[in-house]
Amino acid sequence: MIYLKDNSSKTILVTKECEDIRLFANQTIETLIRDNPGLLIYPQCLSDCNDDLKKQYILSEYESEDSTQHRIMHLSTGNIIGFIGSANTNISICSRFTGNSGLRKDFFLHYMLQKVLSINLFNLNHSFSIEDQVFDFLLFLFPIYLKDAITQGIYKEYVSMQRNDANIRGVIDIRHHINHNIPFNGRVAYKSREICYDNNLTQLIRHCIEYISSSDFGKAILSIDKETIEGVNQIKAATSSYSKNHRSAVIRSNSRFINHPFYTKYRDLQKLCIRILEHQNLKYGESNHKICGIMFDASWFWEEYLATLLPSFEHPQNRKSSGMIYLAKNNSLQRYPDFYKGKIDGIVLDAKYKYKIDRNDEHQIISYMYRLKSKIGGFILPSDSEALKKSFSLLGYGNDMQIHFLEIPQDAQTFSDFSKQIRKNEDKFIDEINQA
Repeated sequence: MIYLKDNSSKTILVTKECEDIRLFANQTIETLIRDNPGLLIYPQCLSDCNDDLKKQYILSEYESEDSTQHRIMHLSTGNIIGFIGSANTNISICSRFTGNSGLRKDFFLHYMLQKVLSINLFNLNHSFSIEDQVFDFLLFLFPIYLKDAITQGIYKEYVSMQRNDANIRGVIDIRHHINHNIPFNGRVAYKSREICYDNNLTQLIRHCIEYISSSDFGKAILSIDKETIEGVNQIKAATSSYSKNHRSAVIRSNSRFINHPFYTKYRDLQKLCIRILEHQNLKYGESNHKICGIMFDASWFWEEYLATLLPSFEHPQNRKSSGMIYLAKNNSLQRYPDFYKGKIDGIVLDAKYKYKIDRNDEHQIISYMYRLKSKIGGFILPSDSEALKKSFSLLGYGNDMQIHFLEIPQDAQTFSDFSKQIRKNEDKFIDEINQA
C-alpha cells in the first residue's frame, strides 16, 4: 500500500508495487470513470455538474533517474482523496489535514462522511483496516445513491413474459399451447412484452439491500433516515420474485450497465450495488476490471461539512445549480457564494479547502460583499493547529474581510477521541462566526 496526502507531492522508487500507477496517473476523472466501471467517485455528478471535477486528475506522475541511475517516480495529488488500485498497486490518498498519526486511518474524512451523510459512526463497531474502510465507504454511499435514484421513480423496463390464460395480449406460442392446452381448456399460451418493475436492475438493488442488512452495521446504514427506509420498502415491494439463491445470476445479468436517457441516476446505483455484492472478490483490482477504488472530492466534502455547522446561512450549490445570485441585471453573471446571511449588512463566507487564500480569493469575496451589500465577508479554512481569526478593514465602503480557521485534531489515537476534540473546536468556531 502506498500512502499519499491530497495536494501533495512524493517521490518513490519505481518498483513492481508501483508499476500500475501509470494506468491511472495523468488521466482525467471523466476518462477513468468511463473506462473503469469498478471506480466510483463521489459526488457522482460527472454528467451534470457545473464545475471542473471531471477534468481533474486523481494523480499526476512523471519519472526520472536519481544520482545512482535508479528510476524514480514523482507523484502529485489534487483534491481527490480515498482509495484506488489495480491488481499490483494500491494507493490510499488521505486528507493533508488529518495528521501524520492518522495517515492510515484518516479520521477527518470519516468524520466529514458522518456529518455530511448523516451516519453515526460513533455508535457503530467500526474498524479502520484498509479493506474495511473501502467496504464501509461503499455502504455509506448506498443510501445516498438509492435516494437519488428513487427520485426518478422505480426503474421499469420491458421484459418478455410467458403466459397461459384467456386474455391474449401477445404472440401465440404454438408449441407451448399444444403442450399445455390440448384438448382445448379455454386458455391460450402466448408471449408478450410488458413494462415490469421486477427486473434485473431492481433485483440487483434488492439483493444489495438484503446483503447489507445481514449485519447490525448494515441495518443501521439502511435506517439512517425516513427517505432511506421508504426507498428500501419501495424496492422490496417491486421485487416480489426475490430469491437469495439467484444472486449470482442477477449479478451476471447486470454485467452491462444501463444507459437509459431518463433513469440516469440508476447507472451509478447499479455500479455501487455490484461493487458491494462482489466485495469479497473485488477489494481493489482483484477482478477483470483494470482499476477499482472509491474516491471523494475533499473540497466538496469540506464545504458540505461546514454547511452542517452553519444551518442559519443560505447555501447555494454550484453542482445543483441552485441558490445562485446574479451580479448584473436580467439574471446575468451567475455566481455561487458558499454561505451568506442577510440581504443588507449581512455576512458572506467562502469555504476554502487549503492552507491560505490568494489574491483571486480576495477579489472573489469582495465582489460577493459588494453584490450582497454585506458588512462582513470572509473565508473558512481548515487548520492543523490552533489559529486566530484574521481581520482586515477594507478601504472603500469600510467593511471587514475575515479569515476563520477550524482546527482539525492531529494527535487523536481513536475515532472517538477525534470526534470529541473536533466537536470542541466546532463550538469555538461557531461562537466566533456568531460574534462576527
